[in-house]
Amino acid sequence: MTTETTKPNSNLKPFLVRLRPDTRMLLDEAAGAERRSRASIIDEALRNHLAGYERVQDRLDALLGKQTP
Repeated sequence: MTTETTKPNSNLKPFLVRLRPDTRMLLDEAAGAERRSRASIIDEALRNHLAGYERVQDRLDALLGKQTP
């Protein structure tokens, strides 16, 4: 039986990641503690980390005091 929360998301793209053994151990521990998949933890961590990045042009405009529309 597939529910909305367990149905695979067709928008997800496979991506190979190389991890150090100690990082993999931490990931496995977190997955068990949070009862989530390793993939969902990696996805969330990447999204949180990369959300703070701005486009290069936006950073240059801010540095030069230009207003963006």
